[in-house]
Amino acid sequence: LEWSYLEGDGDFMSDEVIKLRDESDIIITNPPFSLFREFLAWLIEGKKKFVIIGNMNSINYKEVFPLIKNNEIWLGAGKNDGRNVWYQVPDDYKDFHKEENGKKYAFVAGTIWFTNLDHGRRHQPLPLMSEKDIIKFVTKKPFESYENYNAIEIPKVKLIPDDYDGIMGVPISFLSKHAPEQFEIIWQASGNTKASAPKEILKELGYKAHPKDKGGGAMLNGKMKFGRILIRHK
Repeated sequence: LEWSYLEGDGDFMSDEVIKLRDESDIIITNPPFSLFREFLAWLIEGKKKFVIIGNMNSINYKEVFPLIKNNEIWLGAGKNDGRNVWYQVPDDYKDFHKEENGKKYAFVAGTIWFTNLDHGRRHQPLPLMSEKDIIKFVTKKPFESYENYNAIEIPKVKLIPDDYDGIMGVPISFLSKHAPEQFEIIWQASGNTKASAPKEILKELGYKAHPKDKGGGAMLNGKMKFGRILIRHK
């Protein structure tokens, strides 16, 4: 390998870095989270394959979620549930959290991998139980419906019923297990849904503004649930 220094400051919008982007096959990096929207748009504009690290909350960005919904980007093959993700760090790194087999590791909470490179894990359907069995053996009660959406609340991904035909609200961590052949992503329920979702989708979801939903968060028993992905079976 040959290494050379950039002449400029490394700004990804500079002509120098754009030229490097255009010459590349795959871009793998950790962009500044504050510029995640702009960097992702820069990658899409360049029609590049990529694997990048981002904050889990980036999923709800109006510039990002439509790409996920339309299967233009998805989560990587690793553990992408938004919990503590471990990264190997250099030997001289001081701020690490564990050491195994002579290698140092640090974790960063709330980070996930975004990519447009296909991988086999993405096409593995979730093994699910029937709604009747979930109620009988797990929850001991029927699923609850949101106050402002025509959808039911699914508190855990493993509790998605395999025979429910309607719209379901699932935790964001669902995306790390989403198989596009199994489910359709309709939209997401968060504080920017009312402003970002097309009117026809809001109508399909049966959205009715709630005084406490902060612009579209899923309301249940008077409280807003943390961001939900609204899905249904194909």
